[in-house]
Amino acid sequence: MGRPAAPGRIERTVNEPRIDVLMVNCNHESTLAESIASVLGQTWKNLRLIVVDDGSTDGSCAVVESFMDDPRVELHRLPENRHICAATNYGFSLVRAEWLARIDSDDVWYPERLERQMAALAARPDVGACFSWCDFIDEGGRDVRDLAADLPEALEPAYATQREWLRHFYYRCNCLIHSSVLMRTSVMRETGGFELAYRQLHDFDYWVRIAKRRNILMVPERLVAMRKFVGDGATNENASRANLRNITRTFNEYLDIRAHFFDDMPEEVFLEAFREDFVRPDSSSPDELACERALLLCRPQDDWDVSVTPAGLRALKALLANDRTRRLLETRYDLTVQRFYEMATEHLYNDLVVKSDTRFQVELVGALRAEGDQLRAAVDALNAEIESLRGHVRALEDLVSRRDGELSSLRAEMDGMRGSSSWRVTRPLRALGSILHGGRGRDSGGAEGDAVSALAPAGPARPRVLVQAHLSGNLGDDLFVRALCERYPGADFLLCVDGGYEGRFSDIANLELHPVEEFGTLVSTADAAVHISGSCFIRDRENFDAFFAADSFLADHARRSYVIGANFGPYEDEGILEAYRELFARYDGIVFRDRYSAGLFPGLANVAYAPDVLFGYPATVREKRRSAVVCPISLEGRDGTFGISGYAAAYRSFSLAAIRALVARGYEVTLASFNESQGDERAIEALLAELTERERERVTCVRYRTRPEEVLSAFEDAECVVATRFHAMVLGIAHGCRVLPIVYDQKTEKVLEDLARPLAVRLDELASADAGALVERLLASDPIDAAPLAAGAEGQFQFLDRLLRR
Repeated sequence: MGRPAAPGRIERTVNEPRIDVLMVNCNHESTLAESIASVLGQTWKNLRLIVVDDGSTDGSCAVVESFMDDPRVELHRLPENRHICAATNYGFSLVRAEWLARIDSDDVWYPERLERQMAALAARPDVGACFSWCDFIDEGGRDVRDLAADLPEALEPAYATQREWLRHFYYRCNCLIHSSVLMRTSVMRETGGFELAYRQLHDFDYWVRIAKRRNILMVPERLVAMRKFVGDGATNENASRANLRNITRTFNEYLDIRAHFFDDMPEEVFLEAFREDFVRPDSSSPDELACERALLLCRPQDDWDVSVTPAGLRALKALLANDRTRRLLETRYDLTVQRFYEMATEHLYNDLVVKSDTRFQVELVGALRAEGDQLRAAVDALNAEIESLRGHVRALEDLVSRRDGELSSLRAEMDGMRGSSSWRVTRPLRALGSILHGGRGRDSGGAEGDAVSALAPAGPARPRVLVQAHLSGNLGDDLFVRALCERYPGADFLLCVDGGYEGRFSDIANLELHPVEEFGTLVSTADAAVHISGSCFIRDRENFDAFFAADSFLADHARRSYVIGANFGPYEDEGILEAYRELFARYDGIVFRDRYSAGLFPGLANVAYAPDVLFGYPATVREKRRSAVVCPISLEGRDGTFGISGYAAAYRSFSLAAIRALVARGYEVTLASFNESQGDERAIEALLAELTERERERVTCVRYRTRPEEVLSAFEDAECVVATRFHAMVLGIAHGCRVLPIVYDQKTEKVLEDLARPLAVRLDELASADAGALVERLLASDPIDAAPLAAGAEGQFQFLDRLLRR
C-alpha cells in the first residue's frame, strides 16, 4: 500500500474528544508506513499518534519522521531496546487524552475503526475497554485468513457480561486483538502498566486485570487487520510468530497468569463468575472461599489432558499447612492429606509442544540433536583445553619450586638483618614510606610483613572497593551508586544489601551484591571502603553510640576509608561534633556536599567541599514543553528528635494547591515517586484522590522501582519542578528546570545557601504560604546554570581519584 498524501491542518470536531493512539515499534520499517497511514486516515480526526521507537536499528525512525508534517504525529526514541513491556509503559506515561487506543506497528486499522467503537462506547460507562474482530494479512498485505482457519472461532467472541469474559479467560485462552483495544485513560491508570515478565502474553495479562474490575465490550465487526508473518525471509519475525521458542514461552507465561488469576479479584466478581463451579456452591466464609479458589486452581484448561495443575497443588499445600483450613478441607471437601498425596502422583504439565502438531515434534527432535552435536563438540574442545592447561600447571609448579628456594634464601638473609641496629633505626622510615604509598601505617605484626609483600611481583588484580550505603530503594541513593561504578570502570565495587534489590543493578557489570552479613569480612579484605548516602551523619544522643561505633569500625578495619557526598548534622551537642573531628582525622578523604558541613572540621586536610555528585550525573536536556514535575513525600511516621509528621496536613494542602495552580496555567503535571518504601506512592495516591476528573486528565504518575530512566525522562522536557526530595531538586537543576524546593531538612537548607537561591518554602511556612503566588514566582524565575555545578561535582571524587585513577 502506498502512503497517502500528508494532510494539512487538521480540523477537529468540537464534539469529538481526543484519542491518544500509542504505537510501539522496533525494526518494523517495512510495515510501519502502512500502519501509520491507517491511523491518520481514520474518520475520527481528533487524535494524537504517539510512536515510541524501542531502539530500532533499521530505518524506522526516518519512516515516522516522514509523517511528522502532520501535527498529530509524535516520535519518542528510546536510546536502547527495552522490549515491548517497558517501551509500552513509557508510552503510557505520555498519554494525556481522555481515551487511549493501541496499534502494533505491523497491523492496520480500517478507516472507521475508532468511529465505530466510540459510537458503541457512548452508552456504556460501565465498560473498561472495547475491542473488535479482525482480518489477517501477510507481510505484503494479502488476505491470509485461509491460513488461520482455526482462529475466527477463538478470536470472534461476542460475550456480553464480565462473568463470561472471565470464564473464557480462565478455562480457554485469550480471545482479544491488541490492536483493536480502545479504553478510557482512567482505566489504564487504574490498571497500571504491562508486567515486564511477560513477553508473549503481556496483553492477555492486561485484559485479565481489566476484566477483574470492569466489563469488556466487543464490537462484532472486523475493524482491524492483524499481520501474520508467513514467509521464510529475514522479516519473518514478530513476537506472535508460531515457532518452538514462542510456543513454549507462551505456555509458561499462561501457567503463571493462571496461577494468579484469582489474586485481587473482588469477592462479588469471583462469586458471580465461578460459583457454579464450586465444589460446595453454598460456600461463603473467607476460609471456604479460599478452599474453593484452591480447588478451582486445580482445574485445568478445557482442552488439557491433565487432571490437576501445579498452581492448584501449591494453593492446597498452603491450606494444609494451617490447622483450621486443613480441617475444613477434610470435613467439608473430603480432601485429606492422603488424597493430596494421590493428586501429586498425576502428571501436572500439559506440554503443548510435545502433544501438538507433528512438525513441532520434528523441530524439537532436530533442535535437541543439533544441541547434542554442539555439546559434544564443546566437550572435545574442553578436553583439548584441559590438556593444554595441565601443561601450564606443570610449568607453574616448576616456577613455584624455584621461587620457594629463592624466598627461603631471602628469609634467611632477613633473619640476619632483623637483629641489626640499622633495622631498628630505619623502622620509622619504613612506616612513613607505607603512608606515602597509600597505606595507613598500622603495625599489625610489624613492618617486616610489608617488606615481604613488596618483594612479591605485582599482579593484574582489579581494585575491589566496598560501598557502605543506607539503601532503601531511593532513586537518589541508587543513582549515587551508579555514578560511582560508571566513573571507575576499572574497579570492582562490593555492595551489601538486604532483600528487595535483586535486579535493580543488574545492568552494572562492575558491581557485586552481597548479603549484609558479609559486611564485616568485606571491610577488611577490600582495597578500600567508601561511605556514601548523604544524610548519614544526623546524630542525637539516643542513636550516637551505635552509629559512632559503625563509623569507627570502618576507620579501624578498612585498608583505606573515604566518605563522599555527605552532609553533617543536625547534631545534638558539641561533644558529638568533637568525637567526629577526632574520628574523621583517621579517614583517607571526606568530601561534603555543602560548605557548612565542611566548615565544621577546620584544620583537617582530608576534608573538602564539592557540589552534590548528582549535579554531575549525565542529564539529557530536551526542548522544554509546558510540563512540570512534582515530587511529593509522605510525612507519616516521621517522628523522633527531628520529626516533621506534624506538618502533614499543611504539606498535603500546599502540594494540592501547587498542582492545581500548574494545571490551571495549562501545564501537564507528572507526579514522580522516588522511593516506594518511604511512602512516596501513598502520598501521590492521596493527592490524586482529591483532584477532580478534569484535573486528573492533565496529571500522570511515574514511579522508580528498578530503572532510573522511568523517572528521569520526566525531568528531561519539564519546565519546572516542585521538589520536596533533595535529589529531585538536584536533578531538576541538572536538567535545566526552574525549581521550587519545599525544605524539610537541614541538608536542603544548607545547599540552598550555597546556591544563593531565594525561592524556596519551608515546612513551617506552608500553612500560611500562597501556593499560587509561589508557582507564579517559580514560572517567572530563571533556571540555575548547572554547568559550574556539574564541573564542581568532580571534586567529590578528588581523594578517591588518587587511589583508582593513579
